[in-house]
Amino acid sequence: MKPPRVRLRYVGLLSLVASIVAVGCGALFSLIVSRRLQPWELGEWRYISSVFTYFLIPLNILNFWTVRYVSRGFQVYSTVVLTGLLVGVFASVSFHALSPLLVDRLEHTVIVVASLQLFTMFVAGCIDSLALGFKPQVAQYGSMSFEIVKTVMAYFLILLLRMRLVGAFISVAFAFAVKAFIEFLMIRDAEWKRFNPGFLKDVIRLSWLPLYSTFVSSLASLDVIVITAILGETVSIGFWTAAFTIGNLPSIALSLSAGLYPHLLREVKVKDVELSTRLVYMLSTPITLGIILIAEPLLNILRPEYATVWVASSILAVNSYLLGISSISSTSLMGSEDIELRDKAFKSYLGSVLFKLPSLNLARFTTYLVILVVFFSTFKPDTVSATITLWAIIRLLVNLPFSLYVAYWSARRLKWSLPFKQMGKYLILSLFMVPPVLLVKPRSLSVQAVNALLELAPSILLGASVYLSLLYVFDREFRSLVSGVLRFLKTYYLVYAPRDDRKPYG
Repeated sequence: MKPPRVRLRYVGLLSLVASIVAVGCGALFSLIVSRRLQPWELGEWRYISSVFTYFLIPLNILNFWTVRYVSRGFQVYSTVVLTGLLVGVFASVSFHALSPLLVDRLEHTVIVVASLQLFTMFVAGCIDSLALGFKPQVAQYGSMSFEIVKTVMAYFLILLLRMRLVGAFISVAFAFAVKAFIEFLMIRDAEWKRFNPGFLKDVIRLSWLPLYSTFVSSLASLDVIVITAILGETVSIGFWTAAFTIGNLPSIALSLSAGLYPHLLREVKVKDVELSTRLVYMLSTPITLGIILIAEPLLNILRPEYATVWVASSILAVNSYLLGISSISSTSLMGSEDIELRDKAFKSYLGSVLFKLPSLNLARFTTYLVILVVFFSTFKPDTVSATITLWAIIRLLVNLPFSLYVAYWSARRLKWSLPFKQMGKYLILSLFMVPPVLLVKPRSLSVQAVNALLELAPSILLGASVYLSLLYVFDREFRSLVSGVLRFLKTYYLVYAPRDDRKPYG
């Protein structure tokens, strides 16, 4: 059975809802875990989660190619699930066997449930990649179910039954199992009978590409280690984390482009890239401006002393806004590449987007890290806020040329252009929310987090209301989007339609 057509607006809106649910449930789960687990238990839990990253490398390789093959109509469903189950069992048994070397101070029960969680991560990961390629909206339903079930289970097992570390692992494992079950039910109409050994050969033969990409991505997190080593303290890292948490909020708008990648793998259309860009900047523009206006009270909610790095948060918000262009352009480049369908030669892959794009990111991350080392080795700011602000400026200045180049590369390859007219309109409409936001913005900062949030809420709600009202009046696409949502809520309109005009892949 060939994959059904992707409805970009629906998948994007559903992904946005899933992201909001993830933020809310994730905060509750973290609160439960942080309050009930002893500091050493919380540390062990975080440590084991980090160790899992290395055991999950085979899953990441499998998932990378699964999404690309399934989106193009290849019948690899049974192959992926069986492979995931076998590798999951091997990884879980290996973790259990190596646990005396990795985590020697934990009880055997904790090791068992941790091994169980690792196995469910493999199962859920395989089915999730199939869902992303076959019906992307299913992955969003699965994501929401995972966050909700995880939080509910944590409430009963950790908060009420006080199972502590065991309860934490069981909660996550059960949530992954539920996620896998729900997604499997929703894609059960796929072709599950055929086993495709050729797909496994391709995954193994081409495993170096996702491994290379994973290695490059890991470099992005080295900045924290570099700054810690140079400054010899970790206080700045805490302030950086707070500034980044607030400054990265515009990136939530990228969830509106969740359906673009599998859609482009099916069929490359310029109008779909432009549509995703408009949807993303329809939301990221007011969020970015809003953060610049109220960064200080937002940081105060996290912790009063973090309010001093509001300038850095504002800079990081602009950086996040800019990376939206880079993210959509990168997605369009990856989605338009079909080298695996045309050529098997190793040299050909070196000239493909699948290799060139990670190589470009390698240059970007390397430049970023080198500048950090040189700058902070020769210049030590007097205050934490100055350190974080300069760090944010360096990050923005490095990302700027690389983001613009990726956008140029994508535009040249796919023959599309950024919707500057619409982006300008979103910016102008966002400016109208500045006066009301500043009018009701808190004049003083409360120490209590709940009070600080309640005092800031009117400013956020008023600004959002002004922007959305103006957007509804002046933007036809937003009116169409609202009408579609209302129609769906009223009639449960089926937003995925079969693609009878496409020939199935072999």
